[in-house]
Amino acid sequence: MADLIRLLYAVLLLKKGGFFLHASAVVHQEKVYVFCGSSGSGKTTITRLAGTRPVLTDETTAVIKKHGNYYGYATPFYGDAGPSKNNSGAPLKTILFINKNHRFSFKPLKHGEAIRHFLPNIFMASNDKQWIDRVFENLLLLTKRIQCYNLNFRPETKLWRYLDEHLK
Repeated sequence: MADLIRLLYAVLLLKKGGFFLHASAVVHQEKVYVFCGSSGSGKTTITRLAGTRPVLTDETTAVIKKHGNYYGYATPFYGDAGPSKNNSGAPLKTILFINKNHRFSFKPLKHGEAIRHFLPNIFMASNDKQWIDRVFENLLLLTKRIQCYNLNFRPETKLWRYLDEHLK
């Protein structure tokens, strides 16, 4: 049943210029920071480091295009942190493809690089050519509006200070 619901949501999101990402999402300074990665990359760890910042999700983030801007929202598909207590959504600030590391570093991604990083993190509900074309079209539009980065991070609360200093 959950797979059917996920499929229906994915179809609706795609029609709105959006999609599901295998990502955590945290609201910081009224903007959503999305952290994409495979299992074990640190999505839940980052939500635990959020402190008082609202956590939207630690597993699946909905990205939706509204009025020419992109927003991040929680979904009913959550991970270890459980269901979100906050799903008001907020404008996207950035999308970060994460890796736990012994030091902090980040690298801005060009459009093509970002799209390649998105592919293993996006919910593809169909192998249909029209579906795939629409997903790529949505990703291309998103990466023109929202800067994406590779982020190596240590699991420490100073992550947020590092992001504030480097992602102005």
